[in-house]
Amino acid sequence: MQWFDVRSEGTEHEDALAAVTFRASFEYIFAERFTGAGWIFPEQTFKDVIREAAEGKEASKIATSAFRLLRSLPDRRTKWKEAGENWNALVNSTINDDALRQWTQDQFLASDYGPAQD
Repeated sequence: MQWFDVRSEGTEHEDALAAVTFRASFEYIFAERFTGAGWIFPEQTFKDVIREAAEGKEASKIATSAFRLLRSLPDRRTKWKEAGENWNALVNSTINDDALRQWTQDQFLASDYGPAQD
């Protein structure tokens, strides 16, 4: 949670909410890339573009890119799987709900608004 200390402009609750929003947004956009099933649609799309290009259709304009992307798919899948493992480790340790609650409480207690020190 050290990156909060660097970027923090708001309250501890606003910062925790920013982390929750980031986590949810990241998972919404990228989580399916972390699994093999998430690559079925892109792979089929690339194959369809290449097949249509062979038939002389409009897809021929992007067939070279589709072929390159299809050829690099195994390597990209491996990298995304690794990224997913790293992401899950981060979520399960540093930015899960319990860790964010604890961080929020710690920040509050360390602030001027925490319990008075006698």
